[in-house]
Amino acid sequence: MGIVLPQFAKDCVDKMPVPDYFAGTWQGSVSTENADYDYEITLQAKGKCSVKVTTYNAAGVELSQTANGTYSHDKDFFRLNANFRGGAIENLRKLNWKSVYVFSDDKTSFNILVPADGNATSANSRVTLVKVE
Repeated sequence: MGIVLPQFAKDCVDKMPVPDYFAGTWQGSVSTENADYDYEITLQAKGKCSVKVTTYNAAGVELSQTANGTYSHDKDFFRLNANFRGGAIENLRKLNWKSVYVFSDDKTSFNILVPADGNATSANSRVTLVKVE
């Protein structure tokens, strides 16, 4: 026979917010034959986010661009949408990520699949995002 909580205790437990393990700043990289991107993503309250992407052109000059967007998650999927306006990275105008995610045991990193070159849906790469703040 299990322990039965008094109704007021059960109501309190049911009203406790679930921790948002995604809130914070995360960093990760994708490196493929055609693209090398470093991501810094800040996930904020109420589904808002900011994304900074850094790469290098053929001459070795660093290029970066930032965008604001939205994110959401449920028990299975992580979604992130961001549009870059007039960005310095020619083939990267938006991010539309939707992927199953896997958290580390201590919730300080998670893995998702993202388009390898930022946009293409034909080739995905796994990225590990590590919490830095």
